[in-house]
Amino acid sequence: LPGGAYAMHGMGGQLAYYDPSSDIVVVTTAATQGVKGGDEAILGVIQGIVEGLGDDSAEAQAELDARTEGLHIPYVNGSWKGCKRKRSYSFRGEKGLSRMSFEFGEKDGVVEAEYYGISYRIPFGCGENVISDFPERRSSPIASSGAFLEDGSFALLVHLMNEEIGTIRMQASFSDDSVRISSILCGEFSFRGFEGS
Repeated sequence: LPGGAYAMHGMGGQLAYYDPSSDIVVVTTAATQGVKGGDEAILGVIQGIVEGLGDDSAEAQAELDARTEGLHIPYVNGSWKGCKRKRSYSFRGEKGLSRMSFEFGEKDGVVEAEYYGISYRIPFGCGENVISDFPERRSSPIASSGAFLEDGSFALLVHLMNEEIGTIRMQASFSDDSVRISSILCGEFSFRGFEGS
């Protein structure tokens, strides 16, 4: 890497980066399994942050703080319909899903679901992530956000952030008395019910 830096690559964005010129070590856990070129994007961000920082002076630390201030976990970009409403649906248990509800507040909400007999509660924010716990042992905590897209559907993004990392991307299209749900899971072990349509 430039400047004599080097990195060790794990799976899906698990990286260790060392820059000897500034004596900075960065370790990441990420979920880039579903992102083409994700590891390279993470390395590019790291290199942009540490490039030219120099020694470990107070000025270098202040510069590092300024460069990292805007970093955040991605959230859903969209609009918000601040209608206080709850929509509940029952399913025949196909693909393990027996019930799901969507509750929308002023600037946040909750999705609740039952997959294979396990109840899940996913609080989410609009324009920001809400940190909460999941009932699966290996994959708690989570960071979740949601918003309405241009086509009127609702999108939910859940980041799994513990021993198992990954994402759940869910999209729901509502009609008068029904819902169509599509879900994509990028993870390894848990949450197998959270994929498909």
